[in-house]
Amino acid sequence: MDLTAPKILLVDDDDLSRRMMALLLSEKGYNYDIASNGLEAIEAVKSQPYDIILMDLQMPMMDGFEATSKIRNWEAGNQHTPIVALTAMLFDDEIQKCLSVGMDDCISKPFNTESLFQLIETYTGQSKGQAQTKDLQETTGIDEPVMLDIQSALPRFSKDVKIYREFLNEFIDDLPQRINQFRTFFLSGDFKALADSAHNLKGISASMGAKQLSYLSQKLDQKSQDGDRSVIPQALDEIEQHILALQNDAIRILNGFTGQQDS
Repeated sequence: MDLTAPKILLVDDDDLSRRMMALLLSEKGYNYDIASNGLEAIEAVKSQPYDIILMDLQMPMMDGFEATSKIRNWEAGNQHTPIVALTAMLFDDEIQKCLSVGMDDCISKPFNTESLFQLIETYTGQSKGQAQTKDLQETTGIDEPVMLDIQSALPRFSKDVKIYREFLNEFIDDLPQRINQFRTFFLSGDFKALADSAHNLKGISASMGAKQLSYLSQKLDQKSQDGDRSVIPQALDEIEQHILALQNDAIRILNGFTGQQDS
């Protein structure tokens, strides 16, 4: 472990997302700790200093906005730990909300890995220049979403097809549980939980290269925020049908990709 490397606090409630990010941070030689919600993040910050905090926004128990506000109150102007938001959707109003609670910048999932590293180095004083939010977003191809864009996803897995396959298998295995959770939230009328869960799936799907599922999850997120019960069942059905297609075709697509890579 390089003790001179930046010390990072990664805050994310999704296990797959945390391990994906941890893989990147480890590859770059960064030191990092992990928190799974805002409450854990606050306790971590109070226990030791960090060079930068990568903060997910939508989390149970305490979200990233509230956690950031409480951290800034605790710092009371005596110190300032850079806090960068991790979010699956980056709109102007969300950027302003992040800045208003004391965050320094935002990263839109799926992020460009080199831009992520540049941002970390900028805020930890390892490089010159100023990070700009708009440069940290990776084009998602949302206008023509594809089932699985492996080429765009691989840099987030050290460009290692074997590692990507392991994450992809786990991601696909977890999808039926996610759709069951969506339906439970819908039947109970908990539209906020449904929107948060759809937002989470949008981000992890995009990071995995499952762009069409990310697109459908974004639609469900928006419909859930609107609270229109009449249109949500159709959105859920679309996601469930696409999940079945992913289960049937994802590994075949991956095998075809690795065959092309080897030829």
